[in-house]
Amino acid sequence: MYGAKQHSVRVSETVKPSRGRQLAAENWKRLAEWLLAEDVDEGVNRVLALMGELHRADRAWVIRYDDDFTVLWITHEWVRPGIEPQLMKLQGVPVEVGLWIHERLHRDGFCMIPEVDALPRRARMLQAELQRQSVRSLLGLPVFREGRLAFLIGYDAVRAPMVWEESEIRDLADVAELISRALTIRGGGGVWADPGSLDPASRTLHLRNGAGSVAVPMAEIVWVEADGDYTIVHTTTRQRF
Repeated sequence: MYGAKQHSVRVSETVKPSRGRQLAAENWKRLAEWLLAEDVDEGVNRVLALMGELHRADRAWVIRYDDDFTVLWITHEWVRPGIEPQLMKLQGVPVEVGLWIHERLHRDGFCMIPEVDALPRRARMLQAELQRQSVRSLLGLPVFREGRLAFLIGYDAVRAPMVWEESEIRDLADVAELISRALTIRGGGGVWADPGSLDPASRTLHLRNGAGSVAVPMAEIVWVEADGDYTIVHTTTRQRF
């Protein structure tokens, strides 16, 4: 399957009311049914739509990593109406872009960024990319396999900054595990199923450059290094960002 359909699921029609923002038992049953449906990719998209709307996100997405942990892909995505999709813009991205997030996933078991604009200096490359996507806040839930980061399921707040509650994070972490198992066991892949069909020349990465940012074609990136509080990107044109 190439690409993933966008979904907008009305929470009032699909979610049984529950205390706080925790899912009721009936809703867990519904999620399981979707992930066991004939089209697992469609099921994942429906789960993302439901969880995104219920937990006040503007985007919900699934990231997978290659076996060598060198690049990442967004394979599935839901966006709220009026929010720009990023599915086809984040394919084959160097994992170094998410280094700051990955450190927190290993340390804390999740990563929440309440204010993208307040990220520290060493996360400037990540900040520039998130600002390009108009992300104000982000929540990422990892799934590890044999000690290696295999999936990252995340939620973006675009319209306004967001802080997710502890109970929400627990539920979303459980959903991340269900999604990863469905894709691993049942073989769904979304865009991941056909990464070779994506044109590398059309993909760019936005990097911090002085007070602004610059779009750098991914095909021109040859080396990414950590230098103290900075991440330095080297290109085929011998530029450094």
